[in-house]
Amino acid sequence: MKKLLLAGIAALFLTTGTAHATGPDDCAVVVQTRDGFLNVREAPTMKSKIIAKLNPMDMVWADAYECITEECEVKGWRHIGEVTRSSGDGKPQKLRGWVGEKYLKLAIVPASNRQS
Repeated sequence: MKKLLLAGIAALFLTTGTAHATGPDDCAVVVQTRDGFLNVREAPTMKSKIIAKLNPMDMVWADAYECITEECEVKGWRHIGEVTRSSGDGKPQKLRGWVGEKYLKLAIVPASNRQS
């Protein structure tokens, strides 16, 4: 049931269009990639160490307020602070790192709708 609910929420986000991260309550859904997963990196560069892998339909939460603005606005990259796994229990988990922005479909979710 939780997977169905999470898939429904993700589908809603995919139809709402793209928005830019403005704070800790911004959410994005990982889209399908060529490899089938999205690498989370320590720094916003392809040479940076991979610290985790995300699957399509996982939801990530931007943490723009938790880092220095200039460091969070690197062209082509998005800094994240949490992830809700599509195959998990539906609860956000801490995960700080960088992901390729083109593999995210962003949407703004009000804080009142967020499960913390």
